[in-house]
Amino acid sequence: MYNTRKLKSGKLYAIGVGPGDPELLTLKAVRVLSSSDIIIAPKSPGQKKGYAQSIVKAAFKNWEWDDKLPPVETVEVSMNSSADSKTFTIKNSLQRKVLEKLLAGQNISFITLGDPMFYSTYRHLAQLIQEYNQTNQADQTKQTELIDQINQTNLTNQINGANSFNSQSNDAHIQVEVIPGIYSFSAISAKIGGIQLTFGSDKTVIVPVKKDQDYRNYLKDFETLVFLKVTSNFDKLVNQIKESQRVEEAVLVEKLGFPDEKLYQNILEVEPRKVSYLSTLIVSKNLGSR
Repeated sequence: MYNTRKLKSGKLYAIGVGPGDPELLTLKAVRVLSSSDIIIAPKSPGQKKGYAQSIVKAAFKNWEWDDKLPPVETVEVSMNSSADSKTFTIKNSLQRKVLEKLLAGQNISFITLGDPMFYSTYRHLAQLIQEYNQTNQADQTKQTELIDQINQTNLTNQINGANSFNSQSNDAHIQVEVIPGIYSFSAISAKIGGIQLTFGSDKTVIVPVKKDQDYRNYLKDFETLVFLKVTSNFDKLVNQIKESQRVEEAVLVEKLGFPDEKLYQNILEVEPRKVSYLSTLIVSKNLGSR
């Protein structure tokens, strides 16, 4: 008979390392990271080391576990990578750094700021793995059909003692496990004195800021608003918050948990040009009681 022998691929772990404080890395994340064959860490163009990698390195150093930290490889991922050419470059790099290692049987941890399933660089890799699994599953189905045809065609030869055929194939499915991380706005709530951002029937909305967008209706309809990617339209956003008379309910935090963290209780004091990409602006009626 014609048979295939499957070569098992490695497992991919998508790990959220939290907003910045190394001590907010979860126990499960630490366990999986320490047992991985390799860690893949995204970084922005021009960065020597990405933020997620800095968090993991600091965590293992603080716990004196440096010897348990697996090798780390970086992959360049643009924060604004909607263009087809950039997306292609990112996927190409991820395929070389991640997919090929997984197919070689290595267990890989892909680390990302915050949570992997929430506005993270993991989306590029998730799409790549999904495409591979779908394509490979289709190929495996075709191969099984071909094997059946060969077996039927060569049935007489096999009965007469002809040699059987053997081949190797990769496991049709790459396993993925997602390990969640702590969101920046959860950590900010704790940072500013444990004030509850929302409770009861309060309405909350999470908004990725876009250029020239009007958010005054949001500011009118929602008790709590979490603004992400605020550098896209920071000065106009602040003006809209001011017009909505909610400045006293707003707080901005830059690089939460990192050594150069900045907390602004008064957003009118912030210089728009100096705002970091790693910033979260929260407006909540409950912050007005500070």
